[in-house]
Amino acid sequence: MINNVTFSGRLGADPELRQTNSGDAVTTLNVAVDAGKDQTVWMRTSVWGKTAELCGQYLKKGSYVVINGRLTDDSYTNKDGVKVNKIGVKAFAVDFGPRQPEDNTAAAPRPVISAPVQDDLPF
Repeated sequence: MINNVTFSGRLGADPELRQTNSGDAVTTLNVAVDAGKDQTVWMRTSVWGKTAELCGQYLKKGSYVVINGRLTDDSYTNKDGVKVNKIGVKAFAVDFGPRQPEDNTAAAPRPVISAPVQDDLPF
């Protein structure tokens, strides 16, 4: 059985960095993934260890990320006895997208590279 997901999107909130009782760093990311036709899927993602620390340090609301991880089932029974099913993601890797400027100025446009047009093709 394979349990591997890869998705990209933007953070809907600043990362939540905390420490477990055993001292491990864990960061929670809420990633908005475009599902087409004006639909958004929110992927609640946990990141552990050094990667969690880096996410907490360098990412913020609106940051673009690419996540690779596995699905997790965080189901529980609430205080009213109702079973709540929560599917999440435990990240193996987080790739950071381009950083946004701090002063809200427009980022420098990326150059567009195109191949030269060849009008003298032999066929």
